[in-house]
Amino acid sequence: MPRARLYDSNKKFIGFIMNFIDQKDTIRIDKFIEDEFREYSNQKSIKVKFIVALNIAKLGNDVHKLGFVVGDLNDRNILLKIEREANIN
Repeated sequence: MPRARLYDSNKKFIGFIMNFIDQKDTIRIDKFIEDEFREYSNQKSIKVKFIVALNIAKLGNDVHKLGFVVGDLNDRNILLKIEREANIN
């Protein structure tokens, strides 16, 4: 969750200051898709994809419930913990 709001020199709101995420136990979702999904060729891949997609959808829903909007959500700033929990970087 955001630590603070960020304003420019004219006091215009420009974004949030986010907490640092320790990336040692994470993988970017684009790398996960390239590396991990290639290894699956059966029903397991559908289950894994569904669980990851569901976690990302739940995360987005939680963020919106708190009144925040993520304007730059893309495959390079979604991190998965080794346990496959989704985080926005």
